[in-house]
Order: sequence, then C-alpha cells, then structure tokens
Amino acid sequence: MPACSEVGEQVDQATNDTVARALAANVRDRLAEEGVELDGDPECTTDMNLDGVDLTGTAECTGTTTDGRSAIATFDGTLSPGSCEGTFVIEVDGEQVWPPTDSPYPPSLIATLDPAKPLRMAYGSCRTSVTHD
Repeated sequence: MPACSEVGEQVDQATNDTVARALAANVRDRLAEEGVELDGDPECTTDMNLDGVDLTGTAECTGTTTDGRSAIATFDGTLSPGSCEGTFVIEVDGEQVWPPTDSPYPPSLIATLDPAKPLRMAYGSCRTSVTHD
C-alpha cells in the first residue's frame, strides 16, 4: 500500500497530465483558427499545484508547424471553478499569433465551470420555410 506522500505525488502527476492534455488540445485549436497546422502533437510540460479546488502554476507547450516553424504556448496563472486569472499566449517563431495582437477583445482566458452555479444551456431551432424579417 502506497504511503500518503506517494498518493499525493500520484494525484499531482495526474493533475499535471490532465492540464497538459487540455492545453495541447487548446493549442491545436487556436493555431488551426489562425491557419497554422502543427506537425504532430505539441509537447507540454506543466507545473500546476492543486490548492483546494484551485490550480495554480505554469504550463508550456512546444511544437513544430508543418512548414518547419517553432511554436510555443505558455499559460501562467490560476484556474478555479468558474474563473481564470493569468495569461495564455501562443507564439510562432517568436511572433504572437494568439490572441491576435490587433484584437479588440480582452486577453484570452481558459473558461472553467463553477459547480456551485446551475448549468445554463441555450437551445434553439430555426425550422421554417419563411424568412425572419
């Protein structure tokens, strides 16, 4: 039977592995939105610490685009149920591609759900043969 410290290390490793997978998927999606394709999956390393329900720390992903450029993504901040504080930036060959530098919107965040609040979903259907004027 593993000691408590071993169990804690396993929990920390599982947490960091989960963050790394989520960040890798987010990096692929954001780059695809900017018309940049990665050659394989990015390599991600994380140093996130679980403090109650908050994850605090840093994460970094690196990869190569299909045209041979270097891509790097960094996250530095805190993820909490229902909130995110910190920065998330993706650069290709040293040039920021996410968030776009000319964006009129605030900096990118990683959205989290707040389990204390009810989940609200909107659903709609527009099945009609006439226009909506």
